[in-house]
Amino acid sequence: MKTENKCPVCGNDQLKDVYKVLDFRGSNEAFNLKECKECSFVVTSPRPEDKDLGDYYPKHTYVSHNEKPTGVFDRVYFQVQKANLKDKLRKIQRHCKKGSLLDYGCGSGSFLEFMQQNGWSVEGVELSKDAAEIASKRTESKVWSPEEFVVQPNKYDVISLWHVLEHLPAFEEIILKLKLSLKPGGILLIAVPNHKSYDAGYFGNNWAAWDVPIHLWHFNREVIKRLAKKWNLNHAETRPMPFDAFYVSMLSAQNQKSKFWFLQGAWRGLLSNLKAKENKEASSLIYILKRAL
Repeated sequence: MKTENKCPVCGNDQLKDVYKVLDFRGSNEAFNLKECKECSFVVTSPRPEDKDLGDYYPKHTYVSHNEKPTGVFDRVYFQVQKANLKDKLRKIQRHCKKGSLLDYGCGSGSFLEFMQQNGWSVEGVELSKDAAEIASKRTESKVWSPEEFVVQPNKYDVISLWHVLEHLPAFEEIILKLKLSLKPGGILLIAVPNHKSYDAGYFGNNWAAWDVPIHLWHFNREVIKRLAKKWNLNHAETRPMPFDAFYVSMLSAQNQKSKFWFLQGAWRGLLSNLKAKENKEASSLIYILKRAL
Protein backbone atom coordinates (compact mmCIF):
# COMPACT_ATOMS: atom_id res chain seq x y z
CA MET A 1 0.00 0.00 0.00
CA LYS A 2 1.04 3.59 -0.68
CA THR A 3 0.69 6.31 1.96
CA GLU A 4 0.42 10.06 1.35
CA ASN A 5 2.34 11.95 4.04
CA LYS A 6 1.98 15.38 2.45
CA CYS A 7 -0.82 17.15 0.63
CA PRO A 8 -0.06 17.02 -3.13
CA VAL A 9 -1.74 20.41 -3.58
CA CYS A 10 -0.16 22.65 -0.93
CA GLY A 11 2.57 20.47 0.57
CA ASN A 12 1.19 20.61 4.10
CA ASP A 13 2.02 17.51 6.20
CA GLN A 14 -0.98 17.86 8.53
CA LEU A 15 -3.55 15.36 7.26
CA LYS A 16 -6.47 14.36 9.46
CA ASP A 17 -8.63 11.24 9.18
CA VAL A 18 -12.19 12.02 8.06
CA TYR A 19 -13.74 8.71 6.99
CA LYS A 20 -13.10 5.02 6.61
CA VAL A 21 -14.86 3.92 3.41
CA LEU A 22 -15.54 0.50 1.94
CA ASP A 23 -14.80 -0.47 -1.63
CA PHE A 24 -18.40 -1.17 -2.66
CA ARG A 25 -17.35 -2.37 -6.12
CA GLY A 26 -16.40 -5.82 -4.96
CA SER A 27 -13.30 -6.15 -2.75
CA ASN A 28 -15.14 -4.83 0.35
CA GLU A 29 -11.78 -3.58 1.66
CA ALA A 30 -11.77 -0.46 3.83
CA PHE A 31 -9.71 2.62 2.92
CA ASN A 32 -8.99 5.79 4.86
CA LEU A 33 -9.76 9.29 3.65
CA LYS A 34 -7.51 12.04 4.96
CA GLU A 35 -8.11 15.78 4.65
CA CYS A 36 -5.44 18.45 4.46
CA LYS A 37 -5.85 20.88 7.36
CA GLU A 38 -4.55 23.72 5.19
CA CYS A 39 -6.47 23.46 1.88
CA SER A 40 -9.13 20.75 2.55
CA PHE A 41 -7.91 18.49 -0.25
CA VAL A 42 -8.88 14.89 0.56
CA VAL A 43 -6.73 11.89 -0.34
CA THR A 44 -7.27 8.14 -0.19
CA SER A 45 -4.41 6.95 2.02
CA PRO A 46 -3.10 4.36 2.28
CA ARG A 47 -4.12 3.08 -1.14
CA PRO A 48 -2.97 0.38 -3.55
CA GLU A 49 0.32 0.86 -5.35
CA ASP A 50 -0.07 2.29 -8.85
CA LYS A 51 0.68 -1.07 -10.46
CA ASP A 52 -2.16 -2.69 -8.50
CA LEU A 53 -4.90 -0.14 -9.16
CA GLY A 54 -6.12 -2.00 -12.26
CA ASP A 55 -7.17 -4.91 -10.05
CA TYR A 56 -9.89 -2.70 -8.56
CA TYR A 57 -11.56 -2.00 -11.93
CA PRO A 58 -13.68 -5.13 -12.54
CA LYS A 59 -14.82 -4.80 -16.13
CA HIS A 60 -18.34 -6.09 -15.60
CA THR A 61 -19.08 -3.38 -13.03
CA TYR A 62 -17.24 -0.43 -14.58
CA VAL A 63 -20.03 0.86 -16.74
CA SER A 64 -18.20 3.63 -18.66
CA HIS A 65 -16.17 0.93 -20.42
CA ASN A 66 -19.27 -0.89 -21.68
CA GLU A 67 -21.40 -0.27 -24.76
CA LYS A 68 -24.71 -1.65 -23.52
CA PRO A 69 -26.44 -1.73 -20.12
CA THR A 70 -26.15 -4.99 -18.21
CA GLY A 71 -28.15 -4.16 -15.06
CA VAL A 72 -30.44 -1.63 -13.40
CA PHE A 73 -27.65 0.83 -12.53
CA ASP A 74 -26.21 0.53 -16.01
CA ARG A 75 -29.60 1.49 -17.42
CA VAL A 76 -29.78 4.52 -15.16
CA TYR A 77 -26.20 5.42 -16.12
CA PHE A 78 -26.87 5.24 -19.85
CA GLN A 79 -30.04 7.33 -19.57
CA VAL A 80 -28.14 9.96 -17.60
CA GLN A 81 -25.31 9.78 -20.11
CA LYS A 82 -27.61 10.61 -23.03
CA ALA A 83 -28.94 13.68 -21.26
CA ASN A 84 -25.43 14.69 -20.22
CA LEU A 85 -24.04 14.65 -23.75
CA LYS A 86 -26.19 17.54 -24.92
CA ASP A 87 -25.50 19.41 -21.70
CA LYS A 88 -21.72 18.97 -22.15
CA LEU A 89 -21.92 20.30 -25.71
CA ARG A 90 -23.84 23.37 -24.55
CA LYS A 91 -21.24 24.10 -21.87
CA ILE A 92 -18.38 23.75 -24.37
CA GLN A 93 -20.10 25.95 -26.96
CA ARG A 94 -20.26 28.80 -24.45
CA HIS A 95 -16.51 29.08 -25.11
CA CYS A 96 -15.80 27.33 -28.42
CA LYS A 97 -18.31 26.57 -31.18
CA LYS A 98 -16.31 24.06 -33.25
CA GLY A 99 -12.78 22.72 -33.49
CA SER A 100 -10.52 19.89 -32.37
CA LEU A 101 -11.15 17.97 -29.15
CA LEU A 102 -9.23 15.48 -27.06
CA ASP A 103 -11.16 13.47 -24.48
CA TYR A 104 -8.74 12.12 -21.87
CA GLY A 105 -10.25 8.97 -20.39
CA CYS A 106 -12.74 8.56 -23.21
CA GLY A 107 -14.05 5.12 -22.18
CA SER A 108 -15.87 3.42 -25.03
CA GLY A 109 -16.20 6.72 -26.91
CA SER A 110 -19.80 7.85 -26.52
CA PHE A 111 -18.77 11.49 -25.97
CA LEU A 112 -16.25 11.39 -28.82
CA GLU A 113 -18.91 9.98 -31.16
CA PHE A 114 -21.45 12.60 -30.12
CA MET A 115 -19.01 15.47 -30.61
CA GLN A 116 -17.92 14.09 -33.98
CA GLN A 117 -21.56 13.97 -35.07
CA ASN A 118 -21.76 17.64 -34.15
CA GLY A 119 -18.88 18.63 -36.41
CA TRP A 120 -15.86 18.29 -34.16
CA SER A 121 -12.53 16.67 -34.97
CA VAL A 122 -11.93 14.20 -32.15
CA GLU A 123 -9.22 12.06 -30.56
CA GLY A 124 -9.09 10.23 -27.25
CA VAL A 125 -6.88 8.75 -24.56
CA GLU A 126 -8.00 5.59 -22.76
CA LEU A 127 -6.33 3.15 -20.38
CA SER A 128 -8.60 0.15 -21.08
CA LYS A 129 -7.52 -1.55 -24.29
CA ASP A 130 -11.00 -2.96 -24.87
CA ALA A 131 -12.72 0.39 -24.37
CA ALA A 132 -10.12 2.17 -26.54
CA GLU A 133 -10.71 -0.27 -29.37
CA ILE A 134 -14.46 0.34 -29.20
CA ALA A 135 -13.97 4.12 -29.15
CA SER A 136 -11.60 4.00 -32.12
CA LYS A 137 -14.01 1.90 -34.18
CA ARG A 138 -16.97 4.14 -33.33
CA THR A 139 -15.22 7.30 -34.47
CA GLU A 140 -12.49 6.02 -36.83
CA SER A 141 -10.23 8.35 -34.88
CA LYS A 142 -6.97 8.05 -32.98
CA VAL A 143 -7.31 6.79 -29.41
CA TRP A 144 -4.02 6.79 -27.55
CA SER A 145 -3.04 4.74 -24.54
CA PRO A 146 -1.78 6.92 -21.66
CA GLU A 147 1.74 5.54 -22.23
CA GLU A 148 1.65 6.47 -25.92
CA PHE A 149 0.30 9.97 -25.47
CA VAL A 150 2.92 12.70 -25.60
CA VAL A 151 2.55 16.47 -25.79
CA GLN A 152 0.80 17.50 -29.01
CA PRO A 153 1.97 21.13 -29.14
CA ASN A 154 -0.86 23.67 -29.59
CA LYS A 155 -3.13 21.10 -31.24
CA TYR A 156 -6.52 21.08 -29.49
CA ASP A 157 -9.18 23.72 -28.98
CA VAL A 158 -10.74 21.70 -26.17
CA ILE A 159 -9.45 18.97 -23.84
CA SER A 160 -11.92 17.25 -21.53
CA LEU A 161 -11.53 15.02 -18.49
CA TRP A 162 -14.95 13.78 -17.44
CA HIS A 163 -14.56 12.22 -13.99
CA VAL A 164 -10.99 11.21 -14.77
CA LEU A 165 -8.70 13.48 -12.73
CA GLU A 166 -9.58 11.71 -9.48
CA HIS A 167 -8.27 8.42 -10.94
CA LEU A 168 -4.81 9.62 -12.03
CA PRO A 169 -1.83 8.93 -9.74
CA ALA A 170 0.34 11.61 -11.39
CA PHE A 171 -2.50 14.01 -12.11
CA GLU A 172 -0.42 17.21 -12.12
CA GLU A 173 2.12 15.80 -14.55
CA ILE A 174 -0.68 14.86 -16.93
CA ILE A 175 -2.43 18.24 -16.63
CA LEU A 176 0.78 20.07 -17.55
CA LYS A 177 1.19 17.80 -20.58
CA LEU A 178 -2.39 18.52 -21.62
CA LYS A 179 -1.95 22.25 -21.09
CA LEU A 180 0.90 22.29 -23.63
CA SER A 181 -1.32 20.37 -26.05
CA LEU A 182 -3.97 23.11 -25.95
CA LYS A 183 -3.97 25.91 -28.44
CA PRO A 184 -3.45 29.35 -26.88
CA GLY A 185 -6.91 30.36 -25.71
CA GLY A 186 -8.04 26.73 -25.66
CA ILE A 187 -10.09 25.33 -22.81
CA LEU A 188 -9.55 22.48 -20.39
CA LEU A 189 -12.70 20.99 -18.87
CA ILE A 190 -12.32 19.07 -15.63
CA ALA A 191 -15.38 17.35 -14.14
CA VAL A 192 -14.97 15.86 -10.66
CA PRO A 193 -17.19 14.97 -7.69
CA ASN A 194 -17.51 17.64 -5.02
CA HIS A 195 -17.23 16.41 -1.43
CA LYS A 196 -18.63 19.70 -0.15
CA SER A 197 -22.05 18.93 -1.68
CA TYR A 198 -25.22 18.20 0.27
CA ASP A 199 -25.40 14.57 -0.86
CA ALA A 200 -21.78 13.95 0.20
CA GLY A 201 -22.54 15.29 3.67
CA TYR A 202 -25.80 13.39 3.96
CA PHE A 203 -24.47 9.97 2.94
CA GLY A 204 -21.11 10.33 4.73
CA ASN A 205 -18.88 7.30 4.28
CA ASN A 206 -21.57 5.68 2.10
CA TRP A 207 -21.31 8.45 -0.50
CA ALA A 208 -20.76 6.61 -3.78
CA ALA A 209 -18.49 9.28 -5.27
CA TRP A 210 -15.76 8.53 -2.72
CA ASP A 211 -15.41 5.35 -4.85
CA VAL A 212 -12.29 4.09 -3.08
CA PRO A 213 -9.69 3.03 -3.93
CA ILE A 214 -9.98 3.94 -7.62
CA HIS A 215 -10.70 7.56 -6.67
CA LEU A 216 -7.33 8.61 -5.31
CA TRP A 217 -8.08 12.31 -4.89
CA HIS A 218 -11.19 14.21 -3.78
CA PHE A 219 -11.56 17.79 -4.95
CA ASN A 220 -13.59 20.86 -4.11
CA ARG A 221 -13.94 24.33 -5.61
CA GLU A 222 -11.19 26.02 -3.62
CA VAL A 223 -8.72 23.23 -4.37
CA ILE A 224 -9.32 23.43 -8.12
CA LYS A 225 -8.94 27.22 -8.09
CA ARG A 226 -5.65 26.84 -6.22
CA LEU A 227 -4.46 24.24 -8.73
CA ALA A 228 -5.49 26.39 -11.71
CA LYS A 229 -3.32 29.20 -10.37
CA LYS A 230 -0.47 26.77 -9.79
CA TRP A 231 -0.79 25.49 -13.38
CA ASN A 232 -1.02 29.05 -14.77
CA LEU A 233 -4.46 28.42 -16.24
CA ASN A 234 -7.25 30.98 -16.06
CA HIS A 235 -10.39 29.84 -14.26
CA ALA A 236 -13.20 30.85 -16.62
CA GLU A 237 -16.20 29.39 -14.81
CA THR A 238 -17.58 26.53 -12.73
CA ARG A 239 -20.79 24.77 -13.78
CA PRO A 240 -22.89 22.09 -12.05
CA MET A 241 -23.65 18.62 -13.39
CA PRO A 242 -27.20 18.20 -12.01
CA PHE A 243 -27.81 14.69 -13.34
CA ASP A 244 -24.88 13.36 -11.32
CA ALA A 245 -26.60 14.16 -8.03
CA PHE A 246 -29.40 11.69 -8.78
CA TYR A 247 -27.16 8.90 -10.01
CA VAL A 248 -24.65 9.24 -7.16
CA SER A 249 -27.42 9.48 -4.56
CA MET A 250 -29.07 6.32 -5.86
CA LEU A 251 -25.79 4.42 -5.63
CA SER A 252 -25.20 5.89 -2.17
CA ALA A 253 -28.64 4.78 -0.99
CA GLN A 254 -27.84 1.28 -2.19
CA ASN A 255 -24.56 1.43 -0.25
CA GLN A 256 -26.70 2.18 2.80
CA LYS A 257 -28.74 -0.94 1.94
CA SER A 258 -31.89 1.17 1.71
CA LYS A 259 -34.92 -0.88 0.72
CA PHE A 260 -36.25 2.04 -1.30
CA TRP A 261 -32.90 3.12 -2.73
CA PHE A 262 -34.36 4.49 -5.97
CA LEU A 263 -36.83 6.80 -4.23
CA GLN A 264 -34.37 7.87 -1.54
CA GLY A 265 -31.70 8.52 -4.16
CA ALA A 266 -34.05 10.57 -6.32
CA TRP A 267 -35.16 12.64 -3.31
CA ARG A 268 -31.65 13.29 -2.01
CA GLY A 269 -30.44 14.10 -5.51
CA LEU A 270 -33.23 16.66 -5.88
CA LEU A 271 -32.40 18.21 -2.51
CA SER A 272 -28.72 18.37 -3.44
CA ASN A 273 -29.50 20.24 -6.67
CA LEU A 274 -31.88 22.64 -4.92
CA LYS A 275 -29.30 23.46 -2.26
CA ALA A 276 -26.61 23.87 -4.95
CA LYS A 277 -28.66 26.67 -6.53
CA GLU A 278 -27.95 28.66 -3.37
CA ASN A 279 -24.50 27.55 -2.24
CA LYS A 280 -23.03 26.44 -5.63
CA GLU A 281 -21.89 23.15 -4.08
CA ALA A 282 -23.28 20.68 -6.62
CA SER A 283 -22.62 16.94 -6.37
CA SER A 284 -20.31 17.16 -9.38
CA LEU A 285 -18.78 20.29 -10.88
CA ILE A 286 -17.25 21.15 -14.23
CA TYR A 287 -14.31 23.53 -14.04
CA ILE A 288 -13.53 25.37 -17.26
CA LEU A 289 -9.92 26.52 -17.39
CA LYS A 290 -8.32 28.50 -20.21
CA ARG A 291 -4.80 28.58 -21.51
CA ALA A 292 -3.57 32.13 -21.89
CA LEU A 293 -3.34 33.61 -25.39
